[in-house]
Amino acid sequence: MGVILKEKLKGLKLYLKAWHKEEYGGGDDRIAVLIEDIKDLDIRSELVGLSDQE
Repeated sequence: MGVILKEKLKGLKLYLKAWHKEEYGGGDDRIAVLIEDIKDLDIRSELVGLSDQE
């Protein structure tokens, strides 16, 4: 019984890793998107100015 449980938990771990990456994204991709957003806001602030929300 222990071997079967171990194999089931391995399968669950792989599934959870894939789900987490899909749901929350890869760290590198998310960082790249945030950096681009910051650059865009910097450019907009220099040209027009930003509101309090931005």
